[in-house]
Amino acid sequence: MKATGSLADDQLAAELGGGWPGEPDQDPYGSWVVLCEIEDRGAAFIRPDSEGRGVGVGRRCSRWRRIRPVRAVVLRLCSEPVTLKPTPATRWRQNLLVLLAVVSGATDAIGFVALGGAFTSVMTGNIVLIGLSVANSDGTVALRSALAIVLFMTGCVIGSRVAGQPADDDPLWPHQVTRAMWVELAAFGAYAIGWWLSGSHPTGNVQLVLLSANAIALGVQSSAVLRFGVSGLSTTYMTGTLTTMMAAIAAGRHPRLVLPSAEMIAGLIAGAAAATLLAIYVPVAAPLLQIGLVLVVIVTATVRFGVPKTALLH
Repeated sequence: MKATGSLADDQLAAELGGGWPGEPDQDPYGSWVVLCEIEDRGAAFIRPDSEGRGVGVGRRCSRWRRIRPVRAVVLRLCSEPVTLKPTPATRWRQNLLVLLAVVSGATDAIGFVALGGAFTSVMTGNIVLIGLSVANSDGTVALRSALAIVLFMTGCVIGSRVAGQPADDDPLWPHQVTRAMWVELAAFGAYAIGWWLSGSHPTGNVQLVLLSANAIALGVQSSAVLRFGVSGLSTTYMTGTLTTMMAAIAAGRHPRLVLPSAEMIAGLIAGAAAATLLAIYVPVAAPLLQIGLVLVVIVTATVRFGVPKTALLH
């Protein structure tokens, strides 16, 4: 197993030296987490050895605090998760990701129920729908599904350009992800305006326009989440998440490794159920679910994880 970090972090580890007491639990996200600060100079933090067990890097603190990440030395593993207890910041990030999964489920449900029967993030489903429509000579379904695929890919490109690629010195929640969420919110805002102008019952070409806006929004979200650099992490497509969860269960992994995947799937289901009920019984409020949750994610991420001073200069 190999871990990566910035040169400054490696130098800090070499300078401090030392050990870490006790055997930690497992963190499913594979982030190196600081155990405690040592004055203003450095921190004691853990990394995995060749067998994946947590070993110490850094001097023992005289006073052990509640585990929390420190931005300067939060690193990522290349493969297996490091063994440690979840931190409050990691828990906050997971909660925000679950909210994004709720948004994804809600948006897919709206697309299927009210925008012509196409998905806005489940591209496998859209590809199957294209095949079915060809066999049934249904050009309308094929057009909607193909449009959703093209616009989802467009959103992925936009999200990738805005959020960027994972970096070794990334904090737990890079500010670029929040910036991409603003783009997603703008797409949902355009969809909401079109939805309300159509009397909350869009038809014909209006459905195509709104479906396009939603597909772009979830494309942005899908690629923005990749900035976390966590293998298998997704808030939109859950086939891989389900596979990862079942493989962990089959391997007898600790329940903490299974819980994040289960939460994502539950969030997707909850979002789809809520949006369907709104679309049927209170259609005017349907867009508020997506807009409200994305706004909560943006505000919470900004408050909890902050914005680097360098980002404010750009």
